[in-house]
Amino acid sequence: KVGLNCGRLLSWSSPQAGELLCAPVEVCLYRAGTDNDRGGGVMSYHSSWKDFALDSLDCQGGAVMSYTPSAGSEGSILVSTQWSLTSNSNSSQNSIQCKATYTFHSSGFLQIQVAVNPPSTSALRTVPRCGLRWALPSGYDSVQWLGLGPHEAYPDRQSSAYLGLFASSVEDLHTPYIFPQECGRRADPRWIVFQNRQLGTNLAVIPTPLTTSTNSSDQWGFSASRYSLEALESTAHDFELCEENDRRVHVHVDSKMMGVGGYDSWSPNVDKDFLIKPGGKGQKQMEVSISLFRYSQ
Repeated sequence: KVGLNCGRLLSWSSPQAGELLCAPVEVCLYRAGTDNDRGGGVMSYHSSWKDFALDSLDCQGGAVMSYTPSAGSEGSILVSTQWSLTSNSNSSQNSIQCKATYTFHSSGFLQIQVAVNPPSTSALRTVPRCGLRWALPSGYDSVQWLGLGPHEAYPDRQSSAYLGLFASSVEDLHTPYIFPQECGRRADPRWIVFQNRQLGTNLAVIPTPLTTSTNSSDQWGFSASRYSLEALESTAHDFELCEENDRRVHVHVDSKMMGVGGYDSWSPNVDKDFLIKPGGKGQKQMEVSISLFRYSQ
C-alpha cells in the first residue's frame, strides 16, 4: 500500500507472512550523532544537522503521480510518487525534494528506487547518510549477509573487515558504546536476509546500485537494531536504551554513509573523500535503490 498523500510505502503484506512493515519505508538522511560528529560544538557536523532539522523532517505535499503496468514485465505494476521533506529550522524553511518508483511484481518481488535532492546551501554543509529506513516485526531477529564483516565498519574505518558470508542475531549487531550513538553498520552488502524462524519466512534485501561504475561514490551499508535512531540519539547511556513494546526491528539500508573521522574528537575532521556534500560537483541528486522479496525457509 502506497500512501496517496505521502508517497511512501505504508504496508506490504502476504497471506503467508502477514504484514511485513511495522513502520513505513522512509528516506533517511540523519544518523544518531557519534562522539566525533559532536566534536567542535557549534561548528560540529552534528550542530549543522540539528540547525537544519535533519532529525525532524516532515513529509509534505506527497502525491501518487502515476499508476501503470510496468513495461516488459507481465503482471507488474509501477507506482511513481513524489513528496517534500520540510525542515522548519530556526533560521529558515528548507525543503528536500524526493521522488520514488515502486514496482510490484506478480511474483511478490518489490523494487524501490528513490531520488533525493537536498539543497546546495551553506546551512547544510554535509549530510550523514542517504538511505531508507523501516521496521520489521519482532520475529525477524536473525540476519545473514554477504558483504564485509564480521564487525561494524564505516567508509573510513573498514580496512579490518573482510568479505564473507556472515550471520548474527539482531541483538549482536548492536555495538554497546557507553554513550549511545550511530553504530552496528555492516559495509558493502551484496544481499541481506532477515529470518523469522517462528513463521518460517525470510525477507531478502538486495542493494541495486543504479550505476556499475567502479568510480561510484556510493558506500552501501546496512544496520538492524531493536533501538530506533531516535532512541540512540536521545539516551545518555547504553544500559538505559529501551526496546519498543512490540520489539520491532529497525532497519537502515544506505547507499551513502559519511565517514566517522577520529583524528581527534573535538573538531570536525572527516576526510573530504568521506563527506557527503549536497549539490557537490557532479552530484545533482542522491539515489538509493533496493529490491525485496519474501520466501519460505
